[in-house]
Amino acid sequence: MRHYGAKEVISDSTNLFEIPRQFLMGISNLQASLEKKYAAWNGELLDVQKQIQEIERSHVELSTLRARAARLEHLVANATGIFFEVNPEWNAEGVKPVRAGTYGLPFEIGTVSKDCMTILREEDKPMTSRQIAKMIVARHGLDSSDWELVQRICSTVDGNMRKRRDKHVKGEGEWPIYWSILPA
Repeated sequence: MRHYGAKEVISDSTNLFEIPRQFLMGISNLQASLEKKYAAWNGELLDVQKQIQEIERSHVELSTLRARAARLEHLVANATGIFFEVNPEWNAEGVKPVRAGTYGLPFEIGTVSKDCMTILREEDKPMTSRQIAKMIVARHGLDSSDWELVQRICSTVDGNMRKRRDKHVKGEGEWPIYWSILPA
C-alpha cells in the first residue's frame, strides 16, 4: 500500500494499476452489477438456444407432416375414385371424418357416466345399454337417427356399466345385458 499525500492507494502485485481506496466500493458495486447482468445474459442465451432447438425440431416435424398430408390427400383421392367406380351414387360428404384415439362424443367427459346412473335411478327398472343410450340422446336433444352417434354412446354406456358391475350396478342376462342399480 502506498501513500499519495493523505490518500491510501491499493495496487496489485504487478503494479499495472493503482486504485484509490475511496473507489474500491464503487468497483465492487460495478463488478456485482456486471455479474448480475452477465448472469441475465447467460440465462437469456440459454432460453434463446432452447427456443431455436424447438423451432428446428418443429421445422423437421413440419416437413414430415407436409409429406404425410400429401400422401393422405393422394390416398383419399384414390379411395374416392374407387368408391365412385363401385357405386356412382356414393356421397363423400356422407362420411364424417374421424380422428383415431380422440374422445368422440358431443358432450364433456363423464356426462355419459352420470346420465347412466341418473336414468337407472329414475326409471327404477332394468334397462339395456341401447335403451340407456337412446335416453341420453333424447336428454341432450341430439339426432336419434344418427346411428353412428347412438352406437358410440351405447358402447360408452356398456363400458361404464361393465366397469361398475357388482359395485354400483348389476347386470342380468347374457345378451343383451339388463342393467339396474344395486340397492344401497
